[in-house]
Amino acid sequence: GYVVPRFGYHLTRYNLGENADGAEDATRSLPVSSVDAGLYFDRLMRWGERAFQQTLEPRVFYLNVPYRNQDELPIFDTQELTFGFAQLFRNNRYTGADRQQDANQLALALSTRVIDDSDGRELVRASIGQIRYFEDQEVQLPGVAPTDYEGSELVGEIAFERERWGFAWAQQYDPEDDNTTLSSVRAQYRFGDAGVANAAYRYRRDEFEQVDFSAAIPVSERVRLIGRWNWSLPDDQTLETFAGIEYESCCYEVRFLGRRYVRNTEGDYANAVY
Repeated sequence: GYVVPRFGYHLTRYNLGENADGAEDATRSLPVSSVDAGLYFDRLMRWGERAFQQTLEPRVFYLNVPYRNQDELPIFDTQELTFGFAQLFRNNRYTGADRQQDANQLALALSTRVIDDSDGRELVRASIGQIRYFEDQEVQLPGVAPTDYEGSELVGEIAFERERWGFAWAQQYDPEDDNTTLSSVRAQYRFGDAGVANAAYRYRRDEFEQVDFSAAIPVSERVRLIGRWNWSLPDDQTLETFAGIEYESCCYEVRFLGRRYVRNTEGDYANAVY
């Protein structure tokens, strides 16, 4: 097992000039502390003649960041990160420097893996987790009201690998609304080290629902066919499609593509050759 305490102090200063409503500078400073702890259990298991290691890995991550009013700070390069399993263990849910979340929260997660004992390859991985909030979430982007969630979305993931095949599934469930917020399924087939074919379904509530197919298929040692088709189910419309051919040697690569894609929010298409 492990216990990793961390402490940092964030100091951000803006020199805004005279074009920011008369404010020439702004400063934000605050401490950020966390404790990351986990346990690792493993056991030997067999399936026929093959031996595997199965693990069980509980993990907790406590984060504490005091509230600072940041409404006067500008937004230059900051957006809220897409929530997923990795987000359970980050100390900020925003990119960039313009917002630092306030937090008094505990992330709880459980993972298990099946590993081939002969070569160390990870064959199966499954994880589930959630953040429990002890205080309201005051720091938000402009136009977003503070929230008082007791818990984050419940996040689940599973991935499976076997020889040339791969499969991954992710699901997020919002207990506040009793609804699925994200669902993603992906299958992959690998042509050795030279090519790959992917098929995926992606859904995010109130944002999109898509199917996506892509491939790089070798036809000889140096030549591959490449292509992609991305389709929006609610709009009954192709978002992007391209197809082409590429040649690769030890020293250079040549690729020729034709592409058709949606170029604006009105759904107008553009055609291009690369």
